[in-house]
Amino acid sequence: MLYLSIVIIALTLIAALTIVIYTLKNGIPPMPTTRYLCDQTEKIVQKYQLPSGTAVEAGSGWGTLALYLGRRHPHLQFIGLENSPLPFLIARLLRLMLRRDNCRFLRTDMYRYDYRETNIVLCYLFAGAMRRFAPLFREQLPNGALVISIFFAIPGWTPVETYQCSDLYRTKIYVYKITNRTETHESQNTKIIAPK
Repeated sequence: MLYLSIVIIALTLIAALTIVIYTLKNGIPPMPTTRYLCDQTEKIVQKYQLPSGTAVEAGSGWGTLALYLGRRHPHLQFIGLENSPLPFLIARLLRLMLRRDNCRFLRTDMYRYDYRETNIVLCYLFAGAMRRFAPLFREQLPNGALVISIFFAIPGWTPVETYQCSDLYRTKIYVYKITNRTETHESQNTKIIAPK
């Protein structure tokens, strides 16, 4: 019994240390997306009615957003990108348990991923990541691709829509549409909408 306790404590410490190391490396801890924000993001994805395609969640953490959207949009393929080992393993385990065949998770650097075949990019990151993504998305995303960013805008880009959520933080969800592979979008007017 003592041996089992030691093993459990050691595994817990290793898991915690891994989370701390990757939080320092990434600049943000792996936080699950709340059910409310998953609902609001799903309504936005639904609005654009893609008949098929690939949605990539950059920094998928525990996989909550990709798995939630994967259930509601079985016609889309969802790819979660995560470099932190523990959240990545949990996301893969949840995918198997929930039988989300249209979802997969890759343990990779989200800045080195090739976004050229991506129809939607989902982000719930931090300001520095969005700054770093701006030139990458401009260069790689195809015409018509969407970037849906929760909480953090892409600096220098004008969203086609901005949704103001009614949660505690009044979270904004920014929607960008790639036009002519630049940050010039269809509309220069940003509207604030509270998703229902």
